[in-house]
Amino acid sequence: DLYVKLAGPSLEKHWTEVLLIISQCCESEKEIEIRMDMIILLDKIITQQTLFEQIKNYIEFILPEILFPSMSWRAGRPNYKVRKAAVVDMIHIFQNNLISPETTIKFFQDFLSNLKTNLGDDWDAELRYLSIQLAKLFLQNTSEILTYDHISELYNILLSRLDDSQDTNRILTCEVLILFMNIGKRLNLSTSIYDHIIENSLIHLDDPNEKVRNAVEKYLMVALTLHPKNFLKFIESSENKFTHKSYLVSLNR
Repeated sequence: DLYVKLAGPSLEKHWTEVLLIISQCCESEKEIEIRMDMIILLDKIITQQTLFEQIKNYIEFILPEILFPSMSWRAGRPNYKVRKAAVVDMIHIFQNNLISPETTIKFFQDFLSNLKTNLGDDWDAELRYLSIQLAKLFLQNTSEILTYDHISELYNILLSRLDDSQDTNRILTCEVLILFMNIGKRLNLSTSIYDHIIENSLIHLDDPNEKVRNAVEKYLMVALTLHPKNFLKFIESSENKFTHKSYLVSLNR
């Protein structure tokens, strides 16, 4: 631990051994404290700017051997600490530009599986918040190379977070959905998927929290540009159902 923290760029010839040890210490049968220590140690590595260029060469080991297994659901409350720490590490990998869009897509199914589990976790709102952040960074990273098949698998797990119990999570979800809609515009999102998304989004314009309503309105302003005629049909059919009608008026200009 101390050697890795202090060695810095001189680790260049020893990354394979170091990362292998971290991976072995993160195995599910190891004690929680050891696994947490290793995930924290990895975070120190991936946030040390002098190591960025070196660590990029090992991302395709770090993801499948350390982070994806650590992000995965396991029974027991203590495992939540490890899962959240692993998601934070993954967030830092994206924020520090340590992973290329091509590598991200290579691991699409792993990302999807972990996002599904963590975004839908009923017990930990913070884990959901971190996972929404991760979803946002994932879409930013891959926006130019995602295919129609990819977004077809993503939209429902993102849409479900509009029903999150925490308003902060719902507001952040709107930012992710803006990215999704911009990607959908590039890929000519089908009207069937689009209609499903809009139908399940409009209701949130009548949310009791003004900040949520404003976030949803901002996202729907982007969404309406994809299929305006379909969008306006939903607006017109909802006019008599809403308390906060001014949002419908704004979107119907």
